[in-house]
Amino acid sequence: MDVFSFERTIQQGDEDYAQTEELARSKGPLPVEFWHKIEGEHEQLMSIINSILHDRRQVFNVNIPNNGNLSSLPWDAVLEMPAVATAHGFVPLRVDDFPSMFTAMLSKHIGIAEITVRAALEGSAALFEEALWQGGYMDSRAKTSGMVDKLLKAQKEHNTRF
Repeated sequence: MDVFSFERTIQQGDEDYAQTEELARSKGPLPVEFWHKIEGEHEQLMSIINSILHDRRQVFNVNIPNNGNLSSLPWDAVLEMPAVATAHGFVPLRVDDFPSMFTAMLSKHIGIAEITVRAALEGSAALFEEALWQGGYMDSRAKTSGMVDKLLKAQKEHNTRF
C-alpha cells in the first residue's frame, strides 16, 4: 500500500494532463524532445503512425473493439488484440483458438468494467464499491467502502453524477 501513493498518482496524472493540454493548445511546433523515444507502452507510436500513413500493413497489439473477433467474449468489449495498421485504420485479426481458461479470466474483468461504467453513468457509489470488491482489490467490505468514499471525495469536481 505504501509503494504507490494514491495522492501522488493523481497529482502526476493531473500534471501530465495539464502538460498535454498545454502542448495541444500551443500554436507552435511540438518541442524536439516530444519525439524522443520514451520507454513504455507508447514506444511503438511512431511505427504505428508510419504503418497507417504509408499503408505498410504491419501487425501491432492494440486496444480495439472486439466486434466478434473473439466470439467467446462480448461483442462490444474493448480488447488488446493483434490488428493490422492500414491506411484505412486498424483491421483486427480474428482469433479462433482462444483458450477457454483465458476467456473466463477476461470475462470477469470485462464484467467489472461494465459494473464500473454503470456506476459512473448512474452515479452509484454502491455499484462502484461492488466493482472494486469483485475485482479482489481489497480484503474487506469496510475497507472497500472507505476507499470508495475517499476516491469520490478526492475526485468530486470530476464526478458530477455522484
